[in-house]
Amino acid sequence: MATEYKRVAQIAKTKSKQGRLVVRSIDGLPFLLSEGATAYVVPPLLTGPRELTVSSVSLQGKDHVVSFAEVDSVDVAEKLLGHYLLMCTDDLDPELLAQEEDLPLGFAVHDADFGDLGTVSEFLEGEFQDTLVVEGPYGSVLIPYVEAFVDLVDFDQELVEVTIPRSLLELQD
Repeated sequence: MATEYKRVAQIAKTKSKQGRLVVRSIDGLPFLLSEGATAYVVPPLLTGPRELTVSSVSLQGKDHVVSFAEVDSVDVAEKLLGHYLLMCTDDLDPELLAQEEDLPLGFAVHDADFGDLGTVSEFLEGEFQDTLVVEGPYGSVLIPYVEAFVDLVDFDQELVEVTIPRSLLELQD
């Protein structure tokens, strides 16, 4: 059987000249990186580390600051900004992954006025509100996951019904 991997985090910013990085969990998952864990960089770098070993994790305010054995300078760290981290699903606690099942990832998104907007490709957790990333005919559309825009999430039909203002689509251009 092929090894399965799960996208668990995104590298957000550098934290020190020694290459420490702020790493954020994604898609509604809890923070899953811990000391000794192995993560894989996607998309992979042409030059630089593709596999990372967590040396340490600390919480500074709301940020998880992570040191990786393979990242020893701000120059290497900067190459990783914006990249995602994958982990082998065999290395993850199944109960923690089960939390993701409550998210509408892969669901079709339909707007009352604009019709089909595409499918939910990502769920961004924010400090003040969560956001759906919808990929479709309008490109990547960011829809705040709030009652004002999201009318219905149907888990049986895998459908999200929304009512968004035209200005939200115009912002994507």
